[in-house]
Amino acid sequence: MERAFWTVKEVSTYLSIKEKTIYSWLGKGGIPYYQIQGSIRFKKSEIDQWLEQCSNTNNDLVQDRVKAIENDLSL
Repeated sequence: MERAFWTVKEVSTYLSIKEKTIYSWLGKGGIPYYQIQGSIRFKKSEIDQWLEQCSNTNNDLVQDRVKAIENDLSL
């Protein structure tokens, strides 16, 4: 049975990106999440849906956003 919610670390591993990038996306409203008793959590199904939307309709926009975030974080 799949767990209902994932942590930032689990999502960063799943997406093969740094946790800092996830936190940056949170601050900019770029990724769907829940805040449960002060902890950030994600639903895998919503992450998958978000990825699908990004790849199908906004791939260039997403790539530009990722580059901007990485530049902000000096990655």
